[in-house]
Amino acid sequence: MLNFISTNNVAVRVFPKTMIGLLRGIILVFLMFAKPGTGDKHGTLHCEPQNMQLSNVSQELQLTWDSHPSCLCEKNLIYELVVLVEDKQVHHEEVAVMADHMGSSHWWSWRSFLPLECASHSVKIRSRCKKQTSLWTTEILPGQKPSDEIQVFPQDHIFEVGSRASFCCIIPVGETFREMSLGNYEAPFNTSMLNYHTYALTMELLQPTLMSDADVICKTYTDETGASAVIGYRPIDSNLTCETRDFLSIECFWRVGLQVFKRLTTNYRLLEQSCPTNGKCSQKVEVDCGERNWTLTASNVLGTIELNYEADLTKRVYMYAPQNVTISPLYARNASVRWFWTVQRYKLLNLTCQINITNRETKIQNGTGLTSVVLNDLTPNWTYTVMVRCATMSDFWKWGDWSQQTSFSTKGDVPDALDVWMHKEGNQTLILWKLLEDHQSHGHIIDYEVMWTDSVAKEQMNTRRIVHPNHSVALNLNSFKKYIIHVIVRNACGSSVPSQIIIPSQAQATPKCNTTRVSGIEGGFRLSWAASPNASCGYILDWCPVSGACNLDWLKVPPSKTSATIYSKNLKDGVRYKVSIFICTVDAPVLLNVKEGYVREQRIPDDLFKNLRWEQHASDVKISWDKINLKEQSAFIEGYVLHCTKESSAIKIRTADPEATSLTARNLTIGTYAFSVYALTAVGECGLTTLRATLNSHSDSLVSAFLISLFTASALLLVITVICYRHWACIKQKVYPPIPEPMLSGKWLPSQRVALYCPSEELIMAVPELRCKYPSYKDDYILQDKCTSYSTILAQNQTLKKYIPCEVILPPASSTICSKRAKFPSLKPPDYLTLERKKQETERENFAEFTKYQRSWDIKNSWIKSSDRNYVRNTTERQVKAAINQYELSIEERRARLRIMLETEEQQLLKETEERRETALERQTKMRARAKVLRDIRETKRQQMVSEKMEQLFINQCEELRTVLSKRREEKARLDCMALVRSKQEQQQEEQMKGRQFAEMWETICQREEKKESERIERQQQKSNEYLTHLRAQIDAAEQQKQQAKELKEEEAAQLLRKHKEMLMLQEQREKHQRLKAQQTRRRQLDQSYRMKMKRLAKEQQEELALDMSILQQVLSQDRDEKQEAVQRKMELHEEQQRYRQFLADELEKQKQLEQETEKLIEEKLRETWAKREKQSEMERDARNRLMKDVLEARSLQIQHKLELNKLKQDQLARDKEELTQMTEEIKLLDLEEKRRHKELCRAYQADLQAQMQHKQQLRRNEKALEEREVQYGLAVQQEYDRMKEKILSRPSSHTTVAHPFRRTEGAKSASSHRCQRE
Repeated sequence: MLNFISTNNVAVRVFPKTMIGLLRGIILVFLMFAKPGTGDKHGTLHCEPQNMQLSNVSQELQLTWDSHPSCLCEKNLIYELVVLVEDKQVHHEEVAVMADHMGSSHWWSWRSFLPLECASHSVKIRSRCKKQTSLWTTEILPGQKPSDEIQVFPQDHIFEVGSRASFCCIIPVGETFREMSLGNYEAPFNTSMLNYHTYALTMELLQPTLMSDADVICKTYTDETGASAVIGYRPIDSNLTCETRDFLSIECFWRVGLQVFKRLTTNYRLLEQSCPTNGKCSQKVEVDCGERNWTLTASNVLGTIELNYEADLTKRVYMYAPQNVTISPLYARNASVRWFWTVQRYKLLNLTCQINITNRETKIQNGTGLTSVVLNDLTPNWTYTVMVRCATMSDFWKWGDWSQQTSFSTKGDVPDALDVWMHKEGNQTLILWKLLEDHQSHGHIIDYEVMWTDSVAKEQMNTRRIVHPNHSVALNLNSFKKYIIHVIVRNACGSSVPSQIIIPSQAQATPKCNTTRVSGIEGGFRLSWAASPNASCGYILDWCPVSGACNLDWLKVPPSKTSATIYSKNLKDGVRYKVSIFICTVDAPVLLNVKEGYVREQRIPDDLFKNLRWEQHASDVKISWDKINLKEQSAFIEGYVLHCTKESSAIKIRTADPEATSLTARNLTIGTYAFSVYALTAVGECGLTTLRATLNSHSDSLVSAFLISLFTASALLLVITVICYRHWACIKQKVYPPIPEPMLSGKWLPSQRVALYCPSEELIMAVPELRCKYPSYKDDYILQDKCTSYSTILAQNQTLKKYIPCEVILPPASSTICSKRAKFPSLKPPDYLTLERKKQETERENFAEFTKYQRSWDIKNSWIKSSDRNYVRNTTERQVKAAINQYELSIEERRARLRIMLETEEQQLLKETEERRETALERQTKMRARAKVLRDIRETKRQQMVSEKMEQLFINQCEELRTVLSKRREEKARLDCMALVRSKQEQQQEEQMKGRQFAEMWETICQREEKKESERIERQQQKSNEYLTHLRAQIDAAEQQKQQAKELKEEEAAQLLRKHKEMLMLQEQREKHQRLKAQQTRRRQLDQSYRMKMKRLAKEQQEELALDMSILQQVLSQDRDEKQEAVQRKMELHEEQQRYRQFLADELEKQKQLEQETEKLIEEKLRETWAKREKQSEMERDARNRLMKDVLEARSLQIQHKLELNKLKQDQLARDKEELTQMTEEIKLLDLEEKRRHKELCRAYQADLQAQMQHKQQLRRNEKALEEREVQYGLAVQQEYDRMKEKILSRPSSHTTVAHPFRRTEGAKSASSHRCQRE
C-alpha cells in the first residue's frame, strides 16, 4: 500500500455562495454539452476511486480508496482532492499514482484547522489522466451534534508555542450564544460563527503556560462551560558534553530546555537507559581509546530530538581530588608537598598540577603521575594552607577537584631590616621606626637596639636598648656635629640587618624652602616634585599636624618616581598637615620642599574671632580682633568679610589678606550697627562673630580731641621753656662750643706763632701750607691731611660770628703757594665709581644667573606638568578599563545568578503548579455545580416575584379587603389633612411673626443674597474653568504620553535591531579571535615547554646554592660570645644541607628521567594533537552555530512578543482615551444639570420673594385705606365742630361784658378737653 501525505500548509479560501453557484452552473453546462462517445478519449474517465472510507484518526482526516479495476491509464494517474468544511472549500491537493501502483489501495490524510467534532468535513475526489477526468466522488465526516449541555472541543489538548489553535463551542438547541473568552492566558483571539449552533475561537499561541492551563470558556445566557489546553515546546535541549573520571564510567551534561508541567515533561535516554531530568546522567561503561559517538535522546508529546557528542573520552578526563596531602620536609623558606592518587591510571598520565597557597600566587607543576612538589620563597614563621588539583597536560580538558586543605607553619628566621626616620623637636632628635608586620618579624620581637656615633670619632659607639612595642627614642645630640644612627631589631632567631640614618649638623647648609599649599584628594594627599640628581636612594615624605601633638608618619619613594599619594588612617578632616619632602642621598637627607594642606576642608565654627572690638574715627569704624590660632582653623582662610547692618541697609567690606586683624568701615551714619565678621574659606563664609555698636556725632569727638591736643602742647611747651631757662649755660656750651685759634709753624718761621684772626664769613688762606690743630669735635670738623696740596676745611652748621684763632705752620720757601677755599667733606668714598661698577656687574651677573635659573625651572615645571597630565590620563584610562572589566564581570555574575534563580523559580513554579493543578473533570464538576447554584438562585427569585404578583392580584379582586383598605386610607388621609391644617396654622402664625421682622430685614437680606449669589456664581465659574483647564491638561498629558510611548516603541525597535546586528558582529569577531588565540597559545606552550623546563631546573639549583651560601654566611657572622653555639649550629646546618642536597640530586635524577619520557611522548603525540585540535575546533564551531541559531530564534520570539505587548498597550491607550472623552462628556452633562438645577432654585426663590413683596404691598394698601378713613372721620368731626361753633356764634349775646383773663384760659382748657373726649 502507498501512503500519500500532504505536508503543505494551505490557507483556507472561502468563496461566496454566489460564486459557488456560478461554478456549479458552469460545470452542469459543460457536462450537458459534452460529446457522447468513448469516454477514454474525450469524455468521462472510467478510473473512479472505489471503496472510499473517510475516518477520524487522531484529529486527522484519513481517506482510503482503491483504484478502478478497468482503469487503463498509460501514464501517471492523478487524483484531485478537495476538502470542504460546512460546504466551504478550504483545501485542494493533487496526488499522483505511478503506473506500477495502479490497482492497489491508497490512503491520504490531512489535518484540519478545526477539531473534527466542531463541523462537518467532506472530501471530494476524482481522477485525471491526460486531459480526461472522472466524476467527483464525495465522502462526508459529520461533526458533533448538539446535546443538552454546552460542548467545547478539543478537551485537554497539548499545543506547541508558535502555532495557531482553534476551539469550537456547540450550544444546545434553543440556547443563545453569548461569548467565548480566554482565562489564565493572554493572547490575541477572534471568534467566528460556523453554523447556527457552533461557534469557533482562533488564537495565536505566543507563549507557554507556566502557572496553569489555558482555559477557553464558552457562555450562553443560561449556562457556561469550557476546555483547558497546555501550550509548551518540543524538546529544546542542547550542548551535550561527556567526560570520564575513572575510565570505568562516563558522565554527560546538557543544557535543559524550558519545562512546562509534568504532563509535558521530557524523557531522556542515554545508551538505551533512562536518565534524570536535571541535565546530568551517569552510566557505567569502560572507556577505551578512540573517538565514539554518544547520543542522548530527548522526547515529549510534541516531538523528539537527538543530541550527539563525538569525542575520545580518554582525552576528556575530569580528575578526582588528590588524597592524603602532607608536608615533608619543612624548613623556614621552603617545603615539600606530597600526595597520592586513588585511580591507578592517573600515574601513567602526563599531568599538570595547580598548587593553591594562601596569600601567594598559584604554582603550576608538570610531570608524569605527579605526586610531589617543592614550595620555595616561603615566609618564615608563617602559617600556610595548601590545596592541590590536577589535570591532563597533553589533552587538557578541565581542572579536577581540589583536595582538602592542609595547613602548616614554617620555621622562624631573623627579622627584616627596619624602616627608620628622624625628627627634630627643639634640642632633641627623635629617632622613629615602623613596627614590623607579621610577615616581616619572622618571630616574636624581643627588643630594639639603637646605636649612634659621631661621624668624626666613629669608634665611640653609644648604645641604648628599647623594649618592644616602643618604636621611638629621643636623643640629646650636639647640633653642631653630624651623627650616624643604626637601629637593630632582635627576635629569638637573631638580629636583623642594621638600618642606618645620618643626622645632619646645624652648620651644614640647608636650602630655604617656601611653604606651598596642597589640596587633599579622596582622603589623602597627591604630591609631585621636581626630580633631583642627588636622589641616590629615592625620596622621603613625612607629615604631621601643624598644631598640637606631632604624630609623625613617613613614606619612602624610589628614585624613579617623582609623585606619590599619601593615605593613612590617622589623617583627619579639618586638620592642617605639614608635608615635608626630603632627598635621600648617600649622606644626610636634604629638605626639598614643604607643603601644607587639609585632607578635606571643613566649615569653621562660629565665634572664631576672639576679643572682637571696635574704634570710631569720625565717620569710620575700625573692627579689630586677635590673631586666629592655627588650631581653630579647619580650612585655609583666604580673607575676611565685614557686614555692617543697620535696619534694612547693609554694607560689605572685604579683604584678601589672610593675616589681617582689622577691617574699617568708612562713611557710616549715626546710629546702631550690627557688625558681623566672617572668614573666607574654600567652603564659603564661616566663623561668624557679631558685635553691636552705636555711633555718635564726630563733631563732639573733634572738639574734645582739639582741646586735649591744645592743652597737651601748651603743657609741653611750658615744661621745655622752664628746663631750657634753668640749664641755659650748659645748652650754650653744647650748642656753641669755643673754637681754638689756629697755630702756624714752619722752617722759615720756626719759633714764631702768629695769631691770626680769620673772618667768620669765609676763610681764605694765601699760604702754601695750612695745618690747623683743633680739638676733636664730634660732628663739626673733618681733617684731611693726606694729599699733595694740603688744605684746611673749616665748616660749621652756622656762620661763625667770632674770629677763630688758628695755628699756621709755614713750609719752606721753596714750596708752592696755593689758595684753596674750605669745603664740606664729600659723603662718597674715593673708590665710589669702582664700587658702583663692581656693584652693577654683580647685579648683572645675579640677573643672568637668576634668568638662567628661572629658565631651567620653567623647563622643569613644564616637564612636571606634562608628566602630571600623562599620569592623570594614564591613571584615568587604567581606571576606566578596570571599571569596564569590573562591570563586565559583574554583568556576567549577575547573568549567572539570574539564570540560576530563574531555573530555581521555574522548578518551584512547576512543582507548585503541578500540586495545585486541577483535572478537566474536576473543573467541569465545579462549573456544573456553579451553574446549578445559579439556576437555583434564578428559580428562587422567579418564585418570589410570582408570589408578589399573585398577592397583588388578590388584593385587586377582593371587595371586602378593598373596602377595609379604602377605609384605612381615608382615615389616614383625614389624619394627614388635620395634621396639614395644624401645620398650616402654625406656619401662618410663624409667617405673621416673621412678617413684622421682614420689613426691616428686607433690604439687608436682598443685598446680602445678591452679593452671595454673585460670589457663588463667580466661584462656580472659576471652579468650572479650573476643572476644564485640568481636563485639558490631562488630555494634553495623555497625548504627550501617547507620543512618548510611540517614540519609545520606535526607539526600542531600532535598539533591538541594532543590538541584534552588534551581537552577530561580536559573535563573529569573538569566534575568530578565540580560534587564533587558542592556536597561538597552544603553539607557544608546545614550543617553549622543553626550553623552560631546563631553565627552571638551572634556576632552582642556583637559588638553592645561593640559599646555602647565605645560610653559611649568616652562620659565620654571629657574635663572638655565641661562637660555640654558632659552631654547633653550623654543623647541624651543614648536615641538614648535605641531606637536602642529596634529596635534590635524587629529585633531579627523577626529573631528568621524567623529562626524557615527556620528550618522547611530545614527539609522538604532537602531530596527532594538532589533527584532533582541528577536529575539535570544527565540532565547537558547529556547536556555536547551533547555539547562535537557537539564540536568534528565541530572540525573534521575544521581539514578536514585545510587538504584541506594544499593540496591547496601544489598544489600552485608545480605550483610556475613549474613557477620558466619555468622562469629559459626562462632566459636561453634570455641569449643565447643575446649572439647570441652580436656575430652578433661583426661580423658586424669586417666586417666594415676589409673593412676600405682594403680601407687603397688600398690608401697605390696607394701612393707607385705614389712614384715609381716619382722615375722613377727622374732617367730619371738624365739620361738626365748625357747625356747632357757628351755631353758638349765631346765638344772641351782650357785647359789653368782658371776661377775666383767667376765666378765658380755663374756658379754653375745658373746651379743648371736651373736644378731646369727643374725639
